Amino acid sequence: MLTACHIALGVAVVTGAVLCYTGGWLILLIGVTSILFAWLYTATTHSLSYLGIADIFVFLYYGIIATAGTTYLQYKAVGMNVNMSTMTYQLSTSLYAGAVCGLISMCVLAINNIRDIDDDRKAGKRTIPVRLGKKTALVVVGIIVVLMPLFAYLAFGVSWAMLVILPAGWVYYRVLKAKGAEYNNCLMMAGMTNLCYTLLVWLSL
Repeated sequence: MLTACHIALGVAVVTGAVLCYTGGWLILLIGVTSILFAWLYTATTHSLSYLGIADIFVFLYYGIIATAGTTYLQYKAVGMNVNMSTMTYQLSTSLYAGAVCGLISMCVLAINNIRDIDDDRKAGKRTIPVRLGKKTALVVVGIIVVLMPLFAYLAFGVSWAMLVILPAGWVYYRVLKAKGAEYNNCLMMAGMTNLCYTLLVWLSL
């Protein structure tokens, strides 16, 4: 796993250098902080996952920062003048659209933490399920799912993207009934929800 992490980091640094050349210091900042928080995720006993605040960073970096950064890069790549007056609409759309991706990623992490609640408690990891209990954690997942079509509406209006509630809702239903290894299937389905959302966004454009 450590070797795989090093390889992934190396690829990210090399490809990221090209993006930094195009996007400048802002993209460099995103890249550096991404690497930093990836290391802090489980690097120490005081890491993000042990403190139970990893969900926040998952939402930000797998969601709104990723999409807003991509929007910014695309503007820079085609040589368009990047300022708030020209990017307000595009940024707001990408932020809302990215929020759905962030919520889906939070859902994946939440399911993983619910599955591992007993082991995490023994290891001293203060995840949300450990802090609040399994029942409350399931309520949190439900709230995450309900927020997905809301942010999709804010991004694209009444559109196909709002149907993300269907695969996400099905995942939530399965999580409520899951036991033991069944959570692994829920994790896979939660990951596939992001792909479904991508296709729905394409239909919404």
